[in-house]
Amino acid sequence: QEMTQSVRQYQLLVQLREFSRASGRPARDSVNPIFQRLIEHEGTQESFEETCQNFIKRVEIRAVEKKKEMDAEEGDNPLGPGGLDPMEVFATLPEEMQIAFKTKDVQRLQAAVESLPEEDAKYHLQRCEDSGLWVPSSEAGAPPYRA
Repeated sequence: QEMTQSVRQYQLLVQLREFSRASGRPARDSVNPIFQRLIEHEGTQESFEETCQNFIKRVEIRAVEKKKEMDAEEGDNPLGPGGLDPMEVFATLPEEMQIAFKTKDVQRLQAAVESLPEEDAKYHLQRCEDSGLWVPSSEAGAPPYRA
C-alpha cells in the first residue's frame, strides 16, 4: 500500500519534470495540465497505472537481487593484515582481553596480557595483530612478542 503510493507520487513527479522540460516552462506550470490529462483521458490513466506497476515489479526484482548481494557480502568477513578473521580471533581471546578490547581500555589490556604466561601472551598478541584487532605503535618499535 505504502509502496504503491510512493511509486505513484514518484511517477507524478517524473511526469511533471518531463512535461516541464518539454514545454520549457517551470514545473509548477505543468501541474494543472498533467492532472487534467490524468483525470479526463482514460488512456492516460491506464498508461500511468501500467508505468507504476512496471516500476513496482522492477523494484521488487532489484530488492531480491540486492538482498542476495548483501548476504553474499556479509559472508565475506574482511581478513586482517595477517590473513586472520578478527571475529574468530576475538572469540578465542581470554575473557579479560575481550573485555579490554570491547571497552577500548589499553591499561586493562596490558594488565590482561601481563597476567598471562609469556607464551600465551605472545600467541594472543600476534594473532590480534594479524587480524587487525591490535595495531602496534610504530614509535614504540617492534613489540616484544615478535622477538
